Amino acid sequence: MYCTFAPHRKQGLDEDLYRCQFSLSGIYQRNGKLSKALRLMEEAGACAVKMKDRGAERDAMLQKVVVSTAGISGLGSPRRVFE
Repeated sequence: MYCTFAPHRKQGLDEDLYRCQFSLSGIYQRNGKLSKALRLMEEAGACAVKMKDRGAERDAMLQKVVVSTAGISGLGSPRRVFE
């Protein structure tokens, strides 16, 4: 696997790291590994804070709530919590 560095990008590798952590968290969540998903979402939130991106920080916090509630029985689908 090759990684290309694009110096013209404002956030650089932090933004790529955030997206990878966010996506990987979703994969772990779908496979039922909620503790790993939660840990990655916390790391994605920390990366968003480092980038000073309030939108990414908000998305990470909301997804963290979804991952946290996915393990609670009786709630059904985590998507129902926000409907």
